[in-house]
Amino acid sequence: GGDANAVDRDGQPAIFGAIGMGDWDEIELLIKHGVDLNKTNRSLENSALHASYVNRFEEVSKLIELGAAYHQPANGGITLAMTIHNSLENSPLKPGSDSYNSALKVKELLIEKGINFPPLSPAEVRERVAKGQPIN
Repeated sequence: GGDANAVDRDGQPAIFGAIGMGDWDEIELLIKHGVDLNKTNRSLENSALHASYVNRFEEVSKLIELGAAYHQPANGGITLAMTIHNSLENSPLKPGSDSYNSALKVKELLIEKGINFPPLSPAEVRERVAKGQPIN
């Protein structure tokens, strides 16, 4: 069998490919074989943040529920809350669409977990991280 935590030559964890294809069966198979949901790529994006980048919002919710971190920033100060905020406020997602509603559910889940909206900007996150301050 393969290594559920393998990374490709570009530094992308195997689970990122399954997320990009929206293949929940493959994601579940990787989970069954011990995939680390918080394994990051070179930009420090984990599975939940990657799923938000590719507009797989239902997967974001499921990954968080399964233990993916939702509060750690990637390089540059990008947070999951910021990607969700941008998807809802600044993207072509149509209010009422399935994608919009799924992103809204992620926002509600993050708020339930104590994440503030609107979230800090990447610059504010970088500044706080540099000072050792909490980002939420």
